[in-house]
Amino acid sequence: TLLYARDVFLKFNLINLLKNQYIIKEVQINGGSLNLYTDLYGNNNYRFWNQSDSTKTSNFHVELKQVKISDLHLYHTNLAKKINLIGEIRKMILQGDLSSEKYIMEFTSDGIIKKYSSNDLTYLSEKEVSVKSKMNVTGNIFRIMKGNLQIEGLGFDIDGNITNEKDLNLDLTVSGKDLNLDRIFENLTFL
Repeated sequence: TLLYARDVFLKFNLINLLKNQYIIKEVQINGGSLNLYTDLYGNNNYRFWNQSDSTKTSNFHVELKQVKISDLHLYHTNLAKKINLIGEIRKMILQGDLSSEKYIMEFTSDGIIKKYSSNDLTYLSEKEVSVKSKMNVTGNIFRIMKGNLQIEGLGFDIDGNITNEKDLNLDLTVSGKDLNLDRIFENLTFL
């Protein structure tokens, strides 16, 4: 199961709905779990639409002004990349017109990374995390215009590109100011 949610709310415009125009403006997901899985060959359970379907004319349109997620357990297993992530999303707010080829996406999130490992090396365990970012999205390219990552109160600025084609490619710059080295080594166990 990709997503199990205790509550899901969708916001529609009633007039558009009566005209057979299905425009989703807001989604709220409260409680549950999100299970992202990629097998050894790169096949995943979260891309379930055909790219060619997006070019067809349809009455269905995703024009998300706001997505709110709260109290969601996150499980991400990628066997092809040997990545495992277990976490809890306390609160996430996502904004953007996901039906467009080009758009600005903003999101904020806070939660806990219970475990993040890659190639059997654990990088983070039981860490408070918050993210705030603004991205310029063009197709499968996400350009981080402004990003802030907090891990256990340690602040990092992030910018760069994320390309999500067959493989996920990260070209990111991560920087921080006035960071305490003892706290960095204490909280980022892979260093």
